[in-house]
Amino acid sequence: MLQNFCKVFLFSSLLLYLVSIFLFNDPNSSLLISHLIASNDSNLSHLVFGLIGFEKTWHHRKNYIESWWRPKVTRGYLLLDVSPSASLLPW
Repeated sequence: MLQNFCKVFLFSSLLLYLVSIFLFNDPNSSLLISHLIASNDSNLSHLVFGLIGFEKTWHHRKNYIESWWRPKVTRGYLLLDVSPSASLLPW
């Protein structure tokens, strides 16, 4: 029984691998990707940060984030477990 399962699994895996090679191996796709990578340099405006935390710990972490956060340049979202207290606003 186990030997049969192993044969079926091996055959299925090989079949999926071969199908993926033939379907997704487009020679033009690698040229397109290399062109996109070469022509577009990344900068800070391409990044979006997602920060998640607790409102109680945000008081201590706020200074750390402000050390690298650039207003009107850095983009991101802050998700807290509860609405921030007045001492944290407007952030």
